[in-house]
Amino acid sequence: MAFKTVLSRRGHEYLLALLVAFNVLLLVGLWVGIQIYTKNERIAAVRSASGDMDNLVRSYEQYILRTLHHDDEVVKFIKFQYESNEGVIDLPNFVERGLLSSDILTLASVIDAKGNLIATSRRQPIEKTNLHDREHFRVHIDADSQKMFISKVVRGRISGAETLQMTRRLNHDDGSFAGVVVLSATPSTFTDFYNKADFGTHGMVGLLGTDGAYRAIRIGDAEKSKISVNFLDTLAMLTAAHKSEASVVLSAIDKTPRVTAYRMLSEYPLMVSVGISMDDVLRDVNLAAVTHYRWAAGATGIILIFLFVTGLLAFQLKKHQIKMEFLAGHDSLTQLPNRLLFLRHLQSAMDLFPAQSGGTAVLFIDLDNFKNINDSLGHETGDQMLCAVARRLQSSVRSTDTVYRLGGDEFTVILNNFTNDRLAVLASIRILTELEQPFTINERFLSIGASVGISRYPLDGNTTSEILQHADMAMYQAKTEQKGAYRFFSARLGNELADRLTLEQSIRVGISRHEFFLNYQPKVDLQTEKIVGFEALMRWRHPSKGIVLPGEFIPVAETTGLILPLGRQAIEMACSQMQRWHQAGLGWIPVAVNVSARQFNSDHLVKDILAALAKYGVPSSVLEVELTESLVMDDPVIAETILLELRAIGIKISIDDFGAGHSSLASLMHYSVDCLKIDRAFIQNSSTEIIRAVISLAKSFDLQVVAEGVETSTQRDMLKGLSCEIAQGYFYSMPVTAEEVPDLLLKFSGTNPLEILGDDYQATPARKHEA
Repeated sequence: MAFKTVLSRRGHEYLLALLVAFNVLLLVGLWVGIQIYTKNERIAAVRSASGDMDNLVRSYEQYILRTLHHDDEVVKFIKFQYESNEGVIDLPNFVERGLLSSDILTLASVIDAKGNLIATSRRQPIEKTNLHDREHFRVHIDADSQKMFISKVVRGRISGAETLQMTRRLNHDDGSFAGVVVLSATPSTFTDFYNKADFGTHGMVGLLGTDGAYRAIRIGDAEKSKISVNFLDTLAMLTAAHKSEASVVLSAIDKTPRVTAYRMLSEYPLMVSVGISMDDVLRDVNLAAVTHYRWAAGATGIILIFLFVTGLLAFQLKKHQIKMEFLAGHDSLTQLPNRLLFLRHLQSAMDLFPAQSGGTAVLFIDLDNFKNINDSLGHETGDQMLCAVARRLQSSVRSTDTVYRLGGDEFTVILNNFTNDRLAVLASIRILTELEQPFTINERFLSIGASVGISRYPLDGNTTSEILQHADMAMYQAKTEQKGAYRFFSARLGNELADRLTLEQSIRVGISRHEFFLNYQPKVDLQTEKIVGFEALMRWRHPSKGIVLPGEFIPVAETTGLILPLGRQAIEMACSQMQRWHQAGLGWIPVAVNVSARQFNSDHLVKDILAALAKYGVPSSVLEVELTESLVMDDPVIAETILLELRAIGIKISIDDFGAGHSSLASLMHYSVDCLKIDRAFIQNSSTEIIRAVISLAKSFDLQVVAEGVETSTQRDMLKGLSCEIAQGYFYSMPVTAEEVPDLLLKFSGTNPLEILGDDYQATPARKHEA
């Protein structure tokens, strides 16, 4: 049971741990799952944005090339007209005629070889302006490039606006430098490609020269100008980002991380780049993540509340388990450890041997006078006495020793680190001395003693059951020889115990196999020499020993409780046999059945008798119950109650072995009995005066007297002379089997057996009795 309890408790703790672990893992899994999901969504969003930027930068590249090609065609047209007309050109006329137009055109102009402005696309008078210091002028002096030059953003001296200068060299007929054609355009025309739907609110579109200067750049809604970066670093950063899974670049302009794509223009020393900020890329992902985190936070709160409630319940359950384990391992009355813990602790102490310096000893303590106190003063007083005894026992032992209550008035003590018998002797003396002192219970001074049995490990046994049994045997020896003493277990007791256990088991088997039977010894009327009844005597037909007499098995049956089923069998067998005799025409033959002390004090005696009488239809008047004198005198109040119940149903009652105890005839007269059986010792010793006194007093109370153990004619004649009524003994007959009874009846009568018993016991219809 204890093992199952431990398993059950561990099973509950395991399930609780699994539940907590499951919820913790669920919580961790929830947050990790959201993190992983959000991370994957972000990666997917960045990859998608990177793909979009790759597509957009290609479109942007084509847009820039188309624009530059168109502007270059305009520049080439002005160059052709100027060179063909030997330096004469009317740019406003071209504009008016529609020959000179561009979506990005701010101003078209011509500069001579000295840097002077000589023509513009405006009709206003030309102010004297020299531009020989401009980059877009100086770059054409020494080289006649086949490609249009695109300058950095400058503030125009004619337009007053920030513009890009797209130029080509003018030549004389001999190829010498004749000046420069300039087409001015606003930088924003190169970023009109920007669309918030594609680039977000913080997107970037840029046209970067290989010299590190941005020709045009837009960040969100704002145009930026005159911004320069380290081109090689920028190119390396963009290239590295483009090779990675996520082409995210931290902008050198505004420190904003963007998913960026770029393209180098093959025809011009320019690079186009587009980018969308990570905030725009991840906006939807982050909004979804916030929703997920809110749900996760709610779920976390629910799980934490659940874990808190579970933990609180587990704490309460643990307290309850601890309490239940304490109750399971401790006596509820004295709070001492009980048999369960005793066996567990004893086993632990035995397991430590020989690691410890000494062994272990067990003291088995049984109170000597507790039953009388408990029965006479009540169970409440008995309980208080047990608690007081427990306190004294605890104060009598060492701090290393432990006191246990096995049940009833039985206690044990485990002596740890047991090195020699002297320790057990001193402990026993202290305990006996303490328990000899009077107790004050409910203002009463009560005295109680004890007997102590001592068993040692490993000397007296190898298992807990052996050590406990041997200590119990030693205590029983002490109680039998001299109450208030202690005894050590000995090998002799062990042999006796083995024999007793063997006998006990044989009795159990014998009961189940109906090996027990009854013999019948006649009771003879001394005046008529006729049989007036029989005493049923139990015998055992042992399979190997043969016929076993009661003196060998009754004491063991009495102490083990087997006397109860054995006594019940005896009553049933007697009633059954009386019924068979009756059915055989012998009438109702009276039979006396012996009842033991344990059977008499049980709650089932009267019920068993009523059941047997009813089952076999036997009149109660022909069944006699024989009780020992000491049995009735041990507890007079209870005995009288049971005797009255038996008399009420018509059962005849005899006191067996009268005179062997310490009671007087006068005291027995107060009980409801019918017959006294004089102890055989008085008959054998021819104690005439005692026999005469018993017979005289019995007759004065109208009691029948039966003399037991009559073996000679002299004893018979003595009893007849003293007016004894009935005799029983070997002189008349040894106990016989049921089958021999008819012949015995015939022998004593010499006539019809029906006439032997008289009119009262003639064959009559069987009377039923309610059980």
